[in-house]
Amino acid sequence: MPNDKRHRSRIILIDRYDENGKWRYSFRFEDGDETELFNASYRYVTILKEGDVLLLFDKDEKVNSNNNEFEEPDISWKKSLARKLLYNDVMEGRVPLEGTATEDVSSIYMMHLEYSYYNFDSFKCRLNSIRKSIKKMEERAADDQIAFNTYVNNNPVSLFSYQGYIQWQGSEAQKQVQKDLANGVLESYTKEKYKHPKMAYWLTQIFFYWEFPLPVFRDKIRQEIRKAKYVHTLKVRGKNDTYKYAS
Repeated sequence: MPNDKRHRSRIILIDRYDENGKWRYSFRFEDGDETELFNASYRYVTILKEGDVLLLFDKDEKVNSNNNEFEEPDISWKKSLARKLLYNDVMEGRVPLEGTATEDVSSIYMMHLEYSYYNFDSFKCRLNSIRKSIKKMEERAADDQIAFNTYVNNNPVSLFSYQGYIQWQGSEAQKQVQKDLANGVLESYTKEKYKHPKMAYWLTQIFFYWEFPLPVFRDKIRQEIRKAKYVHTLKVRGKNDTYKYAS
């Protein structure tokens, strides 16, 4: 019920008034009776919508509880959660990257409660600074892509290592080793069964011993075992969302 102090409904701002130098607000609950008004200090108000933006964002009247100039938090804007939210809003398109002369900055300012902790007078400048930063990064990314494409075109991928055998990455041999490692086949080659287990395994496939010398093949097996252990560690630690790996 609205009269319950534990109630957490959204509210709609109706009006504001000055009480002993402190702004207080009249509001109603979102689904409540419009004639049933409640009062609260501004810091306890979560705004759903309002009839007049200037009720909160009048540039000449926005003051803190001491009737002095707007006092921002100790955490600077540069390190604030508000800046991170605004940056993400621009990056993800919720706030347009290109501003206009008729842009309603106050509607952007009302998107997150965290914005209200920082001076509205500085918000447009801070928004433009973020936009400028993102544009510059996009331009640099485009330049980097052009440079990368030029490098790729001028440096075709080598199909062979400097020692003369084919590249391990993506080879049929690598795929087979990974499969045998996952299925436990490689693990079955032990010193109890074979005097030289890796050599015995190496001789099982023609593309093993035709494409890779035995010393190189042994190193590649150790490499795949280390990789498998690392991937297993990531799974156990629950970093599935951070690292992408083959299941």
